[in-house]
Amino acid sequence: MPSLYRLVPLLVVLAALPIPAGAQSSRVLLSYDEPSVDSVGQLDWRGGLELTGDADWHGGFSALEVDAGGTTLTVISDRGRWLRLAIDHDPRGFLIGARTLASAPLNDIDGQPFRRKRDRDSEGLARLPDGSLVIAFENRHRLLRYPAAQLPFSQPPRWLTPPPGLYGAPPNGGIEALTALTDGRLLALSEELTLHDGTTLGWVGDGRNWQSLRYRAGAGFHPTGATLLPDGDILIVERRLSIVGGFAARLVRLTPQAIGAAAADPANTLEGTEIARLQAPLTVDNFEGIAATRAPSGETIVYLLSDDNFFALQRTLLFAFALREKPPAR
Repeated sequence: MPSLYRLVPLLVVLAALPIPAGAQSSRVLLSYDEPSVDSVGQLDWRGGLELTGDADWHGGFSALEVDAGGTTLTVISDRGRWLRLAIDHDPRGFLIGARTLASAPLNDIDGQPFRRKRDRDSEGLARLPDGSLVIAFENRHRLLRYPAAQLPFSQPPRWLTPPPGLYGAPPNGGIEALTALTDGRLLALSEELTLHDGTTLGWVGDGRNWQSLRYRAGAGFHPTGATLLPDGDILIVERRLSIVGGFAARLVRLTPQAIGAAAADPANTLEGTEIARLQAPLTVDNFEGIAATRAPSGETIVYLLSDDNFFALQRTLLFAFALREKPPAR
């Protein structure tokens, strides 16, 4: 979630409107200026939706996971709620609809919903190999691991050991980019825990032991989401907000080798390869969630989800892209 002081200049004209809830979806284009645009960078368009509804909790969606079949999404929100969505595709594999299957508040370690607002700000989500789900929270920075269950988050979580230095993060600048690596360890990147050289602090660990690393985002960008690709690489979504350009998103690819090198030696800075950038005049909003899966067609499908911050001029967008394969090494 971007700091409010950065949102205020863009939102001074907002009125307080009812917050839509999560059962309806309508299709959107990648570009309304040029409707024929069907790719950006190494991503080929596979459809997009705007999600709306009527419940006061709907919105603020900050992270997501997709099931292996690519038919169900698990989403968490800034207000400490989880949502399970069924997503529909046409025969070409294009995303054409989404509907709510279930939703409920997230539970704390006592098995009860979070009582305080500062405890509910869930921002990062990762699925571990055993099916358990790890959530990164901001404001009250921490990581909670929820046991695998048929109904997600239905069992009380347990605390994971916090990465070193996490408590020094700004209230809205903690861990947002979170994903499991192929070996089951977690990669966690802070949004705004900035080091002296302009990099941000990140970690690799198993929830008990952590190795720190430095991550360099694009100029003006901050990491807000991460996902494991089928080939073992990691895809990061970075978000930028400016008064002139509004929101922009940058997708960056990391290799396991680069992550390992950065975690092993502080002299190595983790910096990925940009594969796409979404910015005006393309359709764009506050993209924070990212997930990937292998479609029946064999394509790697990447889903992006935006956090509307419960502001009337923002939208909850769900985009789908096919990731073009890397060219073979020479």
